[in-house]
Amino acid sequence: MNSRLGILLAVLLASVTCRANGHDAGKDGYDEIPAGIAPLVTDDFGFTGENVIVTAHLPMSELGGADPISDRNNNGKANGSDLWGWTDPETNHEYALFGRSDAMAFVDVTNANAPLYLGVMPTQSLNRLYRDVKTFGNYAYVVADVASHGMQVFDLTRLRDRTLPLDDFWMPDFVYEEFGKAHNIVINPESGFALAVGTDTYHGGMHFLDLSNPLAPKPLGGVSELGYTHDAQAITYRGPDAEHVGREIVLGYTVDSLSIVDASDPATPVVLSRTEYEGRRYAHQGWVTDDQRYALMDDELDELQLDQNARTHIWNIEDLDAPKYVGYYEAQSKFTDHNLYIKGNLAYEANYLGGLRILDISNVENGQLKEVAWLDTQPQIDSPYISGLWSVYPYFDSGMIIMSDMVKGLIVAKLDSEKIELVGDFNRDGQLSAEDLQFAIVAAVGSSADLRYDLDANGQVDLRDASSWARHIAEATPGDANLDGVFNSGDFVQVFHAGEYEDDVPANSTWFDGDWTGDLEFTSADLVVAFQVQRYESASKLVPEPSCFLLIAMVSGCVISRRLRRTTNRRRLNYTNVGIKNA
Repeated sequence: MNSRLGILLAVLLASVTCRANGHDAGKDGYDEIPAGIAPLVTDDFGFTGENVIVTAHLPMSELGGADPISDRNNNGKANGSDLWGWTDPETNHEYALFGRSDAMAFVDVTNANAPLYLGVMPTQSLNRLYRDVKTFGNYAYVVADVASHGMQVFDLTRLRDRTLPLDDFWMPDFVYEEFGKAHNIVINPESGFALAVGTDTYHGGMHFLDLSNPLAPKPLGGVSELGYTHDAQAITYRGPDAEHVGREIVLGYTVDSLSIVDASDPATPVVLSRTEYEGRRYAHQGWVTDDQRYALMDDELDELQLDQNARTHIWNIEDLDAPKYVGYYEAQSKFTDHNLYIKGNLAYEANYLGGLRILDISNVENGQLKEVAWLDTQPQIDSPYISGLWSVYPYFDSGMIIMSDMVKGLIVAKLDSEKIELVGDFNRDGQLSAEDLQFAIVAAVGSSADLRYDLDANGQVDLRDASSWARHIAEATPGDANLDGVFNSGDFVQVFHAGEYEDDVPANSTWFDGDWTGDLEFTSADLVVAFQVQRYESASKLVPEPSCFLLIAMVSGCVISRRLRRTTNRRRLNYTNVGIKNA
């Protein structure tokens, strides 16, 4: 074994294993639903769609009435607006919080086939379309883009065990009055840090809030210099930009740009960047991918003003101080996009008269999104004008999806997941597994002409596509060579048995062989990144993990054995088991 590898393994394994033992996601790159597939019609509700099953529909008349509950400003109608969801941690009941132009409606959707309407909380002031809601813990926070409304706080446990609507109106538990109107309320569900945007404070910018006492929110400061902020997302940052890991980061959609703010000290927030993009009309809303490397964004007016099909804009945010505009995914129709949310490898978009569009974002790194499901709530109208589906909430553990339509009301649905083909699911079993990676490797070795395997969109199938599958499609963790979810001695046995550590053959290693950095080589850099990213663990509680020194000896033996065995510069590419290659 060469001295560099011995020293590296000794340092990494001794420190990490001994502690464990108790001693311490381009432009025009997209793929639509294949032509010739007839849309499915949900007979009971009159919606059209593909791979989405509607289980229930509550029209406005069943959500508090088709007429306004309160209409002091003579708006004359009640429309659907934004919505969010809440799961009772005690009963596991799931609730839809449905915004009306004049109230907030509460619906128990635990029985997805028979949702239970529980009543409404009227507006705090006037009747206007824009009403927004988010939750933190067991509390809902409701704002409206209308003067003198403030922020209503409602204890959601009051809904617990109810089987009938409240005879009278629900009333808020508290009203925050440090601003009057607000277009949206934004909450980091992990930290409870909150901000209102589009308020009558801070020039319409970010108004920070402390929710540590949920029934008595306090102002924390804000950001004026960005001007009007239409929507935002607040996250505890764990992405690749090491300088900002652990910080309270806000991505703001500031009309003509994406703006990123470090709000860790809300009294003295720091604007990290403000970046405009080509074709900008109205940067409306967006969401970050689970790995916090990319953000998808809606521009609400580019379709209408530029006479183009709906576009989902893609940002690379790996450097928060200098985000890069990647390009866009373009849909097949000229509808207007509105609100989108990301869960895993799927983006759920509520796109007004385009309805619900669900995109596979597995290959977002290469600017490729793929529509895998859709539901048109107003199929009789095809237009970029503003009506139809306002928002969508896909985060219930049950898998149910709730949607708010401005005219049709509340829609409850689920994915027909058996019919969805995910990017990278080459064996078509509905999930991403080691077998799919083996398919990609075999396709690369055989120089396949099947561009399903061309995951980096460079026009050819090679081992870089297999690397892209592991690192970006499946989001596997470096070190987990056999893709069993654990980084342990089994992974070391596998990669050193393959015999490619710092060998003389260029660009011959895959994820299975120890290439965890994507350069198609197995070197000390791969070992370093594996130990940086995740903790070295035991494979089973029933089998004690070898001590650090025994593990070093075992790995060293594998390397020495491999070097003695190797009689040729290139191994045979013959696969018998997933992840294990013939010697």
